[in-house]
Amino acid sequence: MPGTPSRRAEMQVVACGVIGREDAVVLVHGPEGWSLPGARVEASESVEDALARGVRAAIGAQVSQSDFLCLTENPGLLVVVFDLILDSAPEELPAPARWWAVDQLETAPLHPAALRSVLRVGDPPAWLPHRPSGTEE
Repeated sequence: MPGTPSRRAEMQVVACGVIGREDAVVLVHGPEGWSLPGARVEASESVEDALARGVRAAIGAQVSQSDFLCLTENPGLLVVVFDLILDSAPEELPAPARWWAVDQLETAPLHPAALRSVLRVGDPPAWLPHRPSGTEE
């Protein structure tokens, strides 16, 4: 219908990534709760570029590899989730980011809430923690 915005035009796309280790994942605090590091995809950039920009802004790290993990959808929001390998993962994170213990994820106030299923701990977990190169045991 002319003049009526399509549902697709109303949908915002966010690219975010799981940065994990055996006992924790990185979450970033924002106005709506805790989320994975990432960014909204701007009209002029790719999903991967938005992901790299968001991770760099949140924790100051460079993404060396991003593997598609899943999509989650909330009304008006499509979240593209990647499993990330960083050039190096900082032990101390700048605020508002922090390492969340895996055993606390079930009660973490996540945004969007659909991320809970992505971070659900299982055997094996839905996400695969990666260590920076040279830190394998």
